[in-house]
Amino acid sequence: MDRRLNPSKWSAEMSSIEDFYNPPAWSQGHISLDDAIFLDRMVREHEPQEIIEVGVASGCSSAVLLRSLALLGGPRKLHSFDIVNYCYFDPERPVGTAVEELAPQFMEYWSLYTAHRALDAGVQLKGRNIRLAFIDADHRHPWATLDLWALLPALAPDAWIVLHDITLARFSEWKVFGPEFLFESWPGEKTRASESSNIGAIRLAGNH
Repeated sequence: MDRRLNPSKWSAEMSSIEDFYNPPAWSQGHISLDDAIFLDRMVREHEPQEIIEVGVASGCSSAVLLRSLALLGGPRKLHSFDIVNYCYFDPERPVGTAVEELAPQFMEYWSLYTAHRALDAGVQLKGRNIRLAFIDADHRHPWATLDLWALLPALAPDAWIVLHDITLARFSEWKVFGPEFLFESWPGEKTRASESSNIGAIRLAGNH
């Protein structure tokens, strides 16, 4: 089942996201404003205590997730994992630097793990029954699928997994299909804002 998010539900919060989300000029490959709105809606609708993020780079998506968690209130945590300790487009810039510019007030909600893979995330957070994850790492097939597989020990049976760049190969020069293959072939519940959206989410079903 492909369940669409109702765009009319976004109107009350879209302006606040627009005010908040202003990626720094030096950042590359970050999520779009539409992607940020989708991420925020997923957090607000499912109210996770913890989120796993695989693939950080500049940290723009991390900032959005941190803000959304903070607005829920109470003790929350974003666990962000990246395989390197620098931005892939600038070896001189540490991973996650944009968080310090976009969301310094939300740093208390953040745990950043550099030189760590999705497999490390699954091991370190095993048994936490985390209800939301965001995968935005290596887009070559089958890495998105393998990242999801690696996270399973940490995820709740009905967890949602947000996938970025599910239309990357269709609308850019980057002909990599990993997230698209995973999203389009997923046999269970999934959601996206529209047919052309570059971000979507799939839901686990039962004992994985």
